Formats: sequence, C-alpha cells, structure tokens
Amino acid sequence: MFSGRESRFHLAMFGELRNFSLICLLSLLPGLSYAKLPGLSRHREQPAGTFSIDVDEPFDKVVNAVRDVATDGVILGTFEYKDTQELPDAEAASPCPFFKPWTGQGEVLCKVRRKALSPAHFIGSNDIGTVAVRYVVQPLTSDRTRILIDSTFVEDARRGEHPSDGFVETSEFGLIQQHIHATERQAAEAQTQLPATSQERVEQVDSAKTGDLQHVIADQRAALEAANANLSQLQAQAEQLKASATVLIAAARAELKTLPYAHAATVEALEKGQEVTILTKSAYWWRVRSSDGREGWLYHSDLEGQP
Repeated sequence: MFSGRESRFHLAMFGELRNFSLICLLSLLPGLSYAKLPGLSRHREQPAGTFSIDVDEPFDKVVNAVRDVATDGVILGTFEYKDTQELPDAEAASPCPFFKPWTGQGEVLCKVRRKALSPAHFIGSNDIGTVAVRYVVQPLTSDRTRILIDSTFVEDARRGEHPSDGFVETSEFGLIQQHIHATERQAAEAQTQLPATSQERVEQVDSAKTGDLQHVIADQRAALEAANANLSQLQAQAEQLKASATVLIAAARAELKTLPYAHAATVEALEKGQEVTILTKSAYWWRVRSSDGREGWLYHSDLEGQP
C-alpha cells in the first residue's frame, strides 16, 4: 500500500494572522524556511481544537485509508529532534487513551507514541510522555464522509495534558488524502486491464463448437452495446455536472494549495478569470481542479460569487 512518506509538509492552521505576516516577510530571505523562524518551529501559542472536514468519498474508502494511517507506525506533524519531521515507533491503540469515550456515530481509531520527549507542536510540552491521535470517521451520505482528528500529549509523571496546535491533525489528514488518491489510482489501473481480460475470454472459446461461439459473440456484442449506452449516459451526466461545478478565479492571484491551510505548499498560482472545477468543500477551503488538470485547495473568497 502507498506509504505516504515521500513527502513531508510544514502546515499551519488558517487564522494565524499574526505569525502569517512575519512568515511572508522573512520567507523572502535566501535559505530561510518556516521551520527556522524563532518561536514557530516547535510550538504555537493556541490549541487548534478538533480538525473536521467533509470529503466527497464513500465511507468504506475513507475508513480504509484512515485504518492504514492509524496502523502505519508513524505520527506526522511532530518530532523530538529538529533534524526529523515525524515520530516513529507509534502503534495502534484501542480504546483511545486520554480522550473521553466517543458516543457519537462513526468508527473510532487511535494511534499512540509512548515515551516521547518534549514533542513539537503541543502547547507547553517539556517532558516525557505519550502522544495520542484519535480519528473519527462518520458516514454522511452514500458518497460523502466526515473526518474528525484530535491529538494530545500527556506527561508520564504529572499527567499534565498539552493540546496540539494543529500541525499533527493537518499532517495526518494530508496522509489520509494521499491514501485515498492511491486507492483511486489502483482502481484506474485495474480498469485498464479489463480489455485484455475480455480478449482472453474470446480466445478461450476458439475450440468451442460454431454454434456455441456464435452465442458467445452475440452475448458479448449485447454487453458491449449496453456498456456503450451506459458510457454515453455517464458522459452526458459528467458534462452537466462539470457545467454546474465550475467557477472562475476572482482574485488577481490565487495560490492553489496542497492542503486546506494558508501555509501549505503551493501547487501553482492561478490568475483572475481562470476556470476551475469544484471537487469538494470544507467550511472555508474548496478543493478544485485547474484547467491543466492539477488539483489542490483554494480559499473560498478567491472564487467568484463567494463572500
């Protein structure tokens, strides 16, 4: 299964306006990165609360991706030492320690890393303890699912709890999103193998009697005609959806982000008037596909007709 470790993101929660201005100014200096700014590399001052986002994917696909991430042995978005970007040696846990029992709907999964030394991006962490991440996956409709992610650090000695500043939650969601996309790619690759399978079936009847062969050909012709009719209908529906799900860029310059946060990596810069296709929406960020086929997240006010 796709590991999701080939890329690591330095993410920031939307709304951190005070730090954002400083980052924009200092990031113009050669060799300076977000992680090197004083006071920003390990912690921020305010807890982020629960990360929540709705995705346009069926529950089974999303929960399988979350299970993969919950059992991958690594916690992203925090670290013990400045030369690393993750916590290794994590393990799945059930029930989730340090969180109140979940009484709502959905499936709950948990991942912990014990004996973590002053892990980054937890408010005021300065001791040895346990990092815990809880994922809740809730079905909304047949093709829409909600993901809730919480993270905390609890000291071993004084049992003091230190909430996350949001980096862990957003980084773990980024990995979940990568797993979902990997599943889609695998399904597409499997679909491309279907014509070869059909050809093999035709070859298997070469030794059959002529009458049987004619029946097979007639059945396959009928199946092909039905498939073509269904394809035409789906294409027409896709065109209708595309027409209703396309908007124009309203801002003079809009940055397409890898994740729904202001400090996520930029995929590309879009100009005013460019057309994009809407794929999914959260409260303030919309996932879109640009005209050149690249996908990412835009802040909703960068789009026409949005407040």
